[in-house]
Amino acid sequence: MCPIIDQETLKVPDIGGSLLVQQTLALVGSLIQPSLLHDEEPSSHYANAKALLHREDDRNPLAALLAVMLFYWWSTCAPHVAQELGFHRELPVGQALRPGETAGLRRRIWWSLYARERIISICQGRPCIINPRDCNVRKPSRDDFPDANDLRAEIFVQWVQLCTTVGRVADHLRCGPSTDNVVADLLEELREWAHGLPAHLRLPFFDTTLTQQYERDICLLHLPYLSTIILLNMKRSGVNIPTANTVAMLSACCVARIFEEFLVSGSLRFLQGMAGWHIAIATLALLHARQVRGRKETADAHIHVLRVALGEISQRWESAKMYDKGVQRLLAVQDRTLAEIQASCPQDHLMRQPDQDLISNNITLAEEQDGLKYFPGATKEISPLFGILLSKNELGSAFPHENTDNLGTPFYDLFDNSFDNSNFSLLEHLTSWGPSGYDPFFT
Repeated sequence: MCPIIDQETLKVPDIGGSLLVQQTLALVGSLIQPSLLHDEEPSSHYANAKALLHREDDRNPLAALLAVMLFYWWSTCAPHVAQELGFHRELPVGQALRPGETAGLRRRIWWSLYARERIISICQGRPCIINPRDCNVRKPSRDDFPDANDLRAEIFVQWVQLCTTVGRVADHLRCGPSTDNVVADLLEELREWAHGLPAHLRLPFFDTTLTQQYERDICLLHLPYLSTIILLNMKRSGVNIPTANTVAMLSACCVARIFEEFLVSGSLRFLQGMAGWHIAIATLALLHARQVRGRKETADAHIHVLRVALGEISQRWESAKMYDKGVQRLLAVQDRTLAEIQASCPQDHLMRQPDQDLISNNITLAEEQDGLKYFPGATKEISPLFGILLSKNELGSAFPHENTDNLGTPFYDLFDNSFDNSNFSLLEHLTSWGPSGYDPFFT
């Protein structure tokens, strides 16, 4: 989500006429909808834009900032540029605006950067570089958009609110386990966000009685929420596969359904490389689910969808290739382990028996509602595995939040191949994240 350029903005000569902005838009377009003739690769547009940026030809620094934000997701460069231009502060009374600049655009730019950086932090384990105490920009509202009634304006406002909590979760996970109720408080904050969403912003497959149509941006809004819920409900174990409780597995089912919607609608090409991270997080929880008898087949159905999506995404994003190889390795290791256990104990077909995991097969309505408290409006019909997890509730066996080794980030060690054999070439702007977190603008 990066609502910073619209038709009116492009009519401003300093912006629409900027070669840098034009090359950036060409780059984005060639990634989302590649030319059938293959006359120019995305890397060519990127190289041109990078050269123009270094030459500092643009008279309006706003044009340069807009360009950097469009083609450089992982960079720490854009927030610094925005701070230099004063976008982290409310516009002083009487200060002149640059061509194309409005108070609403300033807020959309700043909060796009703020929310994006919080997502990067939880993805990479980086410390957040934007300190809210340095900023006095008011929170975004629909009035900051050219059309206040546009659904995307409402989605953006909710996304910024969610990412604020995601940033706090990232700080907690990065700093290690705590002995207090921090995790419980963070989960409650996330739950309150989900319950505060209006019905039309909930996932379309939550309530099968509604006629709500698929909306890509609504699905994208929920991905950080679901992935963060998974992270807070998983912990490391002595084996390769982390331990996931029911809430984590329910969230993973929802992530798989979202990517199923993306596949059916042909929306994968609109996704950033971060989509691979969401898939990897969900897959880890589903790998835990498939260790239990009665769940393997349904968990594998979700994993298959996620792997198909990951394979498609990896054609554009090198980071997705790393996750794809890692998931393949973890599946192979787990299958070998399950086969060895079955060979040594023929009566045990899986590593873990249902009696060890499940409290009761006859749960009460109150217990089912407790399992759904992070998924307002959801029903058992979301998927077969979702229904199984609700009908065989194991929330009572969920690990306590205190003194637990949350999975946290980064978790490259779980995938064991990092970026060693990745080819970034001229497309490092699309894939330049990982343990080193290098910034190709300054290489």
